[in-house]
Amino acid sequence: WRLLEDIRRVHPPEALPVIMTSVLDERAKARALGATEYLTKPFDPRRLVALLGRKSGRAVLVVDDEPMMLKLLSSILEKSGYRVETAPGGPAALAQINRSRPDLILLDLMMPGMDGFEVLERLRATAMGRDLPVVVVTAKLLTQPDRARLRALGAFILPKGDYSPVRLRAAAEQALREKRASAQSAP
Repeated sequence: WRLLEDIRRVHPPEALPVIMTSVLDERAKARALGATEYLTKPFDPRRLVALLGRKSGRAVLVVDDEPMMLKLLSSILEKSGYRVETAPGGPAALAQINRSRPDLILLDLMMPGMDGFEVLERLRATAMGRDLPVVVVTAKLLTQPDRARLRALGAFILPKGDYSPVRLRAAAEQALREKRASAQSAP
């Protein structure tokens, strides 16, 4: 209970959901102290998975020139509780970001016209996009210089075909967490 109180002094429920579990049914106390959810043991593991899958409606912009990838990534993220918008290429993505800043971007690298590297470089050159979390989802076989360039631009890398819905959600959450942590530690 003290840990939950300490957590809530620093992180509001919308910033850090907390699911409590106990053999005792103390749901009212848990909610009063700021628990997001409460499960009494034993509980159905599917219930926990469902609770963990919920997100606070964070906005994600999915950028890919392949309509099937836009649908696949959007479907996975929407089922996890994200609000998803899509852009079929670099120029459309930059225009969308200027209209409404998302919380996270999933970005393909290999797109005609303006590739993902250029999108990322243009994004990082703006105040609005300097600290925006970006997960690069690509089928491109990345060279060491490619990886170094993406790391220098602050991108997380998730190869296409090497992820499941769980890995995609984990990459998105990691990118959001790390950007939030770096923003909190900045002077």
